Amino acid sequence: MSNSYWLQEFEFKVSTTTAAGNVMLMSEPVVALAAPSDAHVSIFKQDVDAVTINTDLIAWVSRSKQTVTADTSTDEKLDASTHGLENDDRVIITSSSGDVPAGSSQDVVYFVVNKTTNDFEIALTSGGAAVNLTDNGSGTHSIHAVTQVTLVDEGTYSTYDIYAGSVDISSQPSDTDMVLFVQTANTKEMKLHGMALQWS
Repeated sequence: MSNSYWLQEFEFKVSTTTAAGNVMLMSEPVVALAAPSDAHVSIFKQDVDAVTINTDLIAWVSRSKQTVTADTSTDEKLDASTHGLENDDRVIITSSSGDVPAGSSQDVVYFVVNKTTNDFEIALTSGGAAVNLTDNGSGTHSIHAVTQVTLVDEGTYSTYDIYAGSVDISSQPSDTDMVLFVQTANTKEMKLHGMALQWS
């Protein structure tokens, strides 16, 4: 299978003066021709605060997007037929309306817990207590299996720091919806100028 490539250019400043402080950026999904086994990420950043990569700036890649439903009137599980996830898999939940089930957040990476063939729960820690979901949210909910990319400092171009890394995503449920998530943490200010995702 040949490599495919996706690039997003933008300018985005993450500032501690915002209400949230930390953000999760999600690329538009791109459909691969076949289920990729490897991904490569590049991020272009300009410091405001001193930023530690893989701690204050974190990259996650997904090839697996599945529709999930919540029914908090009967349980607090997320339902997805034959989802293929395992306990301790990392996942991000999103919603077409931005309204995920109350108790969860689109800005958090969760662990899968208490999985069965057709449903599972999410937790903040590996093997931890399941998140208490108190409503069903609205819109179409998706769960993305994600794998963290270990970013490496590749040097500076002009005023931009270039970070890159590769990751094996073959353990994720087999799918072709390629998405890059870029997460900021510890309320560090930074300017993000672009990101790229390549897969094979």
